[in-house]
Amino acid sequence: MALPAAEDPTLVVSSLENPRAKRMRSLRLAKFRDKHDSFLLESPKLLWEALEADIEIRDCFLLESFRSTSEGQLLSSKLKEKGTGVGWVSEKVMRSISTLETTPGAVAAVKRTTSTLGDMLSALPEMIVVGEDIQDPGNAGTMIRTCQAAGFPAVVLCGASADFFNPKVVRAASGAIFHCLLARHARSGEVLLRLKEAGYRIVAAVSGAGSDCFEVSWLSRTALVFGNEGRGLSEDTLGLADVLVHVPMSPRVESLNVASCCAILLYEAVRQRRANLRDRGD
Repeated sequence: MALPAAEDPTLVVSSLENPRAKRMRSLRLAKFRDKHDSFLLESPKLLWEALEADIEIRDCFLLESFRSTSEGQLLSSKLKEKGTGVGWVSEKVMRSISTLETTPGAVAAVKRTTSTLGDMLSALPEMIVVGEDIQDPGNAGTMIRTCQAAGFPAVVLCGASADFFNPKVVRAASGAIFHCLLARHARSGEVLLRLKEAGYRIVAAVSGAGSDCFEVSWLSRTALVFGNEGRGLSEDTLGLADVLVHVPMSPRVESLNVASCCAILLYEAVRQRRANLRDRGD
C-alpha cells in the first residue's frame, strides 16, 4: 500500500480531505482492502499486538490528545523505529476514519496476512475450523479468537463468509488475527475433499441431529465444520461429513449462536486431549 509521504510530525491533520486520511478511511470497504492489500486496525492495544507479532504496519494516525500521554509518545517512537509513518490527527479526522462508537487513540493501515489451504495442510494442525457462509462479522471474529484461545489456530472461511479483515471481524478477534492460520476458499466442498485426502476426519456441527458432542472422540486430526447462522450447512457439505454432532440443549432452547457452539466443541476437544495425556502419563 503506497502511501503519501508523512507530513511534518509537529503538525496535526485536521482536514477530512487529507490524502492519508482518505486512504486510511477507504479501508473500511472491502474493495479498497483488496486494492491496497491492507486493513484497518483500531485502538492502541491492537497496535501494540501487531508490533509484538512483527506485522507490517504501513501507516498510522494517533489522536492529537494522545500525544501528551506517555503511551502515545512510546507508541509513536516504536512505530517510527519500524519505519512506519506516524501522523497526529484531530478528533474529527479520527472519527471519520474509525468504525468505533468511541474515538480510538490510534488507527493504522496494516498489511493483510493470510495463508493458502496448502500452507495450512503443510503445517498439519490437529484441528481446523471451517466456516461455510458465516456472514456475521462478530461471529467470524469470535470464532477466530476462540480457535487461538483453545490452541487450534487454523480457520478456513468459505462461500459468503465475512471478510477476515472486516473491521468488526478484526475487533471481535481481538488480536488473534495475528496468530492464526487464516485461509479463504470459494467452495467448502473442495476444501473438505482436500482435508479428507490429507487424513482429516470431517465433523459437521448441526442442530438436534447426529451424535451428542460429549459422546464422540475428539482425539484424531479433525476438520470441524460450521454452517450459516440461519440455514446451517448445505446438503452437499453434510454429505461429505464423516460425523454429525450437536450440542445437547434444554428443550426450551431452539439453537445456539454459531460462535458459542464453536467454543463448546473446541473446548470439549481440549478436555478430551488433556485427559488422554494424563491417562498416558505424559
